[in-house]
Amino acid sequence: MARGYVELFTEDIEKMPWQPVKGVPGLYEKILSMDPETGSHTRLLKADSGFERNERLTHDFWEETYLLEGSCWHGDKLQKPGAYYCRPPGTEHGPFRTDEGYIILENRYYL
Repeated sequence: MARGYVELFTEDIEKMPWQPVKGVPGLYEKILSMDPETGSHTRLLKADSGFERNERLTHDFWEETYLLEGSCWHGDKLQKPGAYYCRPPGTEHGPFRTDEGYIILENRYYL
């Protein structure tokens, strides 16, 4: 198991800086755990207010997301805290936009 045991307390996560997501202006991440062999990871994603991503996305991995704070338009549906998605590989999703910003817990993995 390449990922191994991880234990992060609230203060540990709060101290972690938000890192810009490469190639996606207005989106930031905190990687909570990572499997360097597969690229599977769990992270927090934070979007600036006014963030938009207009393209439709697909991935070769499983993706699970849970909206913690803020709100996000997923297509024509406004998602609020508590919204959850589980997307198998190849699932088309998007576009996304947010007026107020959001924080999402995301888990990406390969089976």
